[in-house]
Amino acid sequence: MILHSHVWLSSPPRTNDLKITAEELYSTARPVLDAGRAVSFRAAGNSMCPFIRDGEQVQLRASSAYRKGDVVLCMTDERKVVLHYIVSVGSDVCVLMGASNLKKMERCRYDAIIGRVESPAIGRMQVRIWHSIRLLRRYLLWIYRKYYDSKTA
Repeated sequence: MILHSHVWLSSPPRTNDLKITAEELYSTARPVLDAGRAVSFRAAGNSMCPFIRDGEQVQLRASSAYRKGDVVLCMTDERKVVLHYIVSVGSDVCVLMGASNLKKMERCRYDAIIGRVESPAIGRMQVRIWHSIRLLRRYLLWIYRKYYDSKTA
């Protein structure tokens, strides 16, 4: 999920949202998260669908440890900022995947993760079950999008 949309660092502004790129979000949010504060923004893209939809507000908070199933904001080894879930954690490298991705996975250094999604609440077990049914995702996502698109039309 590429994040190039609205962001606010403490409480939502009363007027226009600040629009920044994913890279600006990453560099701006890191010190705020490291200071123990939360960062909120609107997600852009559908790679985390059905857990996080395009335009949905997301709140991050830093953690001392990240585990398999956590949805995190990080910079991948390809220098791309993504909001994806952790598939596996090694000693210094994590493997990530978007919920609507069928095969593509990314890698990032553990220290390139800056925060875990706190809201919307996404359970690790939900993510692990979703990951285990990768062969069915294409069909489930098709049904979900048909239903969701019909409700928003």
